[in-house]
Parts: sequence; structure tokens; C-alpha cells
Amino acid sequence: MKKVEALLLEMILLLGDMRTPVTCREGLELANSLVKGTTTEDQITEWKKKHLPQHSNSNDVSEGVLLGQKYWNNFCQRHSNQLSAKRAVHFDSNWDDWCTVQNFEQMYEKVYESMVNCGIAVKSEDEPQWSNHNGEPVAREEDAYRRKTQHSLVRPDKVLFVDEVGCNTSQKHDGNIGGKKFLIDPNSQA
Repeated sequence: MKKVEALLLEMILLLGDMRTPVTCREGLELANSLVKGTTTEDQITEWKKKHLPQHSNSNDVSEGVLLGQKYWNNFCQRHSNQLSAKRAVHFDSNWDDWCTVQNFEQMYEKVYESMVNCGIAVKSEDEPQWSNHNGEPVAREEDAYRRKTQHSLVRPDKVLFVDEVGCNTSQKHDGNIGGKKFLIDPNSQA
């Protein structure tokens, strides 16, 4: 079973890297499909008959469910340093394509333009400059609170939310369905 587990772990991690992580249920189904019809299946069946006589007449094996929840829990525990179950974070399939400095600058220009049109900000005719936490201009980058800009907020009380993901604070399409967890590398996001 060690060879199968190594392959199973590698497949789960690769699927997570490809932004198509599997759930715990899907991981167990994958494990069962990897051993079905192999000599490993015969070995597991013999082991169960020898060590778990109460399960030898069970319908689970005849219905194709060879590995159950207890196996899965032990598998996850054995590989806890390489595998983690996390809630989903929605990623656009073209994230790498559109996440460029040029696109971020264009997005911010559109946001600032909208803020000027709504009377929330004003655009200076001067060159872009740094400003401190209070919005006052400063000469040195070390004293600056933000990047150089030509815009100043005149009604910050009217700004609800602005960042690179937009201004939609709804979690309707965040990819997190009913708290479902996905299997991935502990250092990644599902």
C-alpha cells in the first residue's frame, strides 16, 4: 500500500497545484479507484479477513468500498506534514494572465477616475507625489505612507471598500460551499 499511498499523495498535491483540489470524500474515492482490480486490493481484502473478522462478511468490499473512513483518517494523519484540509478560496482560472503590473495600474486608474467622477476624490494637475498618513505631501519616499499619486480623497467617509479584488463584499461566489474543505499542500490555498 506504500506505493499506492505515495502515488495518491502526489496526485492530490498536483491537483491542488492545478487549482482543482479534491475533497476528503473525493480523495477516498480516488484511493479506492487506485487499488481496485490490483494485487493491492487482494492484499487488503486478505488483511481485513485476517485482522477484522467482523468485517469479512461486510457488503462494503463486495460493493467496491475497500478503504473506508478509518483508513482515510489514518492516511491524512500519516501525511499531515504534506497534506492539509482547507476551505476554498476562489481563484480565477486566468489569474496568472491578468495579474500584471500594467493591469493593476490600469485598474487603479479606473477606480480613481470613478472616485473623481463621484466627487469622492480630486485629481491634481501636478506631477504624482508621495503623501503621509494624513494625506499631506512629503518629499522623501521614507516618509511616505503610500505610492506616488495625483489623487487625494476629499470624502473618505464615502469610501466603503477599495482594493485589487473590486468593491463587491459579498461572499456569494468565493468558492466556499457549505464549509467544504479541500486537500492541498499546507503552504497553499485551496
